[in-house]
Amino acid sequence: MNKKNIILIVGIVILILVIIIIVLPIFNIAFFDFQCHTSGCSGQICSAKNIFGDVTTTCEWLPEYACNRDCKVRNFQCSFDQEFKKSCIENINESRNNLS
Repeated sequence: MNKKNIILIVGIVILILVIIIIVLPIFNIAFFDFQCHTSGCSGQICSAKNIFGDVTTTCEWLPEYACNRDCKVRNFQCSFDQEFKKSCIENINESRNNLS
């Protein structure tokens, strides 16, 4: 392998890393859990970290926000644990119905 080929391969690897770490997170596409984070005033957003910063939201609190946990990559997108969230919200709704 000559010097030209090595430089070309290194350039391609750098380009791929830039796409994975900088460009794709803009579209909430991620490959690694370290690319995900929780944001929003009430912690209700799970998204890929990107060069534009956090998502800004209003500051209200809904009981359902307590069901958001484990922000990480699932199917190449950052998201909360949906199974836990679903059962948690069902428990909240059941508790509300019992109070009525």
